[in-house]
Amino acid sequence: HEASGKEVHRQLEISCVLSLLKGELPTDAICLVAVTLEDLFDTKPDLFVAGYAHGGSRVACFSFFRYNPALRFSPEFWWSFTQGAGIQSDGGKGKGKEKVKGHGTAESTDGVQLLARSCKILVHEIGHLLGVDH
Repeated sequence: HEASGKEVHRQLEISCVLSLLKGELPTDAICLVAVTLEDLFDTKPDLFVAGYAHGGSRVACFSFFRYNPALRFSPEFWWSFTQGAGIQSDGGKGKGKEKVKGHGTAESTDGVQLLARSCKILVHEIGHLLGVDH
């Protein structure tokens, strides 16, 4: 996605991810869920999606990107964000791995919050794959 011609914010189009997953789904699998740190979107008008399940094809994808409690999004510009204290990127040295600063301190609550948010969305998407509607 390009945002106002000023900045480019990399996002993965969910339909492309789901198409790839359909080709990788083992015949004996109940479902296949991809998990990514990349931001996702569905169509041009959509700004982002956190997760998406295509129940008929038994595939889904979830992104941690918007659930990171350390990210602060601009109320004015959706593509503009800063990274505060808590869950921090390691500058690319770990190839996108995340770490929780201050394990065992108040800062580690961000990691707990990220885990709780992520589990809720993953259960939601897996529910769709198993035939549960909203």
